[in-house]
Amino acid sequence: MSDVKVRQIGHLASNPELTYVGSGENRLPRATMVVISNKRLVNRETGEQRERSTSVRWTLWRDQAENAAKYLRKGSHVSIDGRMENNNYEKDGDTVYSDQYVCEEIEYLDSKAEAEARSARSAETAAA
Repeated sequence: MSDVKVRQIGHLASNPELTYVGSGENRLPRATMVVISNKRLVNRETGEQRERSTSVRWTLWRDQAENAAKYLRKGSHVSIDGRMENNNYEKDGDTVYSDQYVCEEIEYLDSKAEAEARSARSAETAAA
């Protein structure tokens, strides 16, 4: 069996959402977050520049999930390596095709000062 490997570098569209799956001792932390990547394109004929955005919803598990919820905020710059999984299901007799992106490795790309400033802004917004 082979996996479809995916790498994305971008910024978080919102704060990670941390939930727990299962119950009792089998409870697992799961975080979901949307990462947006932008690419600048240039029309060769007119020289006009435009940006194309790609957004991907990632799922993180266990320690990665808890750490992401603790340290990342909207706008955080990250690099994620992971795999794409099919999550197909039946609905009203029809097959619904859906892909899921699961994080295997994540690297926080913001400097410590940027991360602390973003966290402070997030705390101020929550308190208001």
